[in-house]
Amino acid sequence: MVSEQLFSKKIRNANWKDIPFELVAYLVFVIVVTIADFITTFLGPQKIREILVPITGWNMSTCYMYSIFFVIYLCIQPNITTRNTLLHFLSLQIVLGLVDLFMPHGDGFGNPYLMVSPWRPIWTILIPVIWFIALFSPRIKRFCLKYTESI
Repeated sequence: MVSEQLFSKKIRNANWKDIPFELVAYLVFVIVVTIADFITTFLGPQKIREILVPITGWNMSTCYMYSIFFVIYLCIQPNITTRNTLLHFLSLQIVLGLVDLFMPHGDGFGNPYLMVSPWRPIWTILIPVIWFIALFSPRIKRFCLKYTESI
């Protein structure tokens, strides 16, 4: 009960105008990607999933789904540790994308779930690198440090 009151007080006292645009954009991105992944996996037509899997991999929201909690937490209670956690998720996605890039891929035998598109590195490496750079920006660092110093 006490922790719920503390958390709801932090949400009410959070200065939502100070949150950097990059953080809000990343939050919207991770939510949209996660919802799109669940829809295409469980509710959407199989044909759409067969088109997306060679480009995004089997789970297109690998690191993004786990980031939702930390982005929201970072907006409510900014600190460098939480920002670094987000950067670790993106780093993991980049490393897995690089491993996938240098792995030998077979024919796929006409199975869309085994095929690898030449466009896959854009989703598995380039987009996470762009978000990594955006979240590593000085503006987000100042946002995190400003709150940390005021405690």
